[in-house]
Amino acid sequence: IGEIARDRGDAARAEAAYREYQRLADRMVAIDPDNLKWRMEVFYANENMGIVLYNQRRFAEASRVLESSLRPVGSSVAIDTRNADYQKEYSTLLAWLADSYGAQGQFDRAIAVREKQIAFLEPLAGGQSDVVFRQHLIPAHFGLANLFLSQGDTRRAIEQFDRSIAQSERLLPVEPDNAFWTGLAAQSRLQLAKTLVAL
Repeated sequence: IGEIARDRGDAARAEAAYREYQRLADRMVAIDPDNLKWRMEVFYANENMGIVLYNQRRFAEASRVLESSLRPVGSSVAIDTRNADYQKEYSTLLAWLADSYGAQGQFDRAIAVREKQIAFLEPLAGGQSDVVFRQHLIPAHFGLANLFLSQGDTRRAIEQFDRSIAQSERLLPVEPDNAFWTGLAAQSRLQLAKTLVAL
């Protein structure tokens, strides 16, 4: 219900649904605190709530909700090192947290989180056949580049745009007709071109 409402732009209904999701997830964990799967439901609920708050431009609230899950999800990844779903969740959580910091002008914190995301993804992208980790690296480098631009650091911004483009070029041969990947690649190239023109 929350996802449908969010996709339709009904922020109030999405927030209400995700608050109920949070409540139910907390109840499950209260029944069995050692159940890792149920604990992850709490973190999924928090992430979805953070995204809804972010989309409502309630960036400080979004940051707090997302921060509350960062360490527990990282611990779950460390406990179950082969669980790709947890790894993807952790990467997504880092991306939204970085964006929420950046939206508040907290560029140093945002950069640190994006760099943490990239450092987390790189060994996964290089060592697994799952293309999702490589896909995550494209907007991760793109997001970091834009943060550097916000600080006036064009040299490092260009470097990150180049890395985003390089990741997309490695990914596209896997599925050349993938519109989502093509869009990510085009976005990186366009922003790099704008940066170079501005120079």
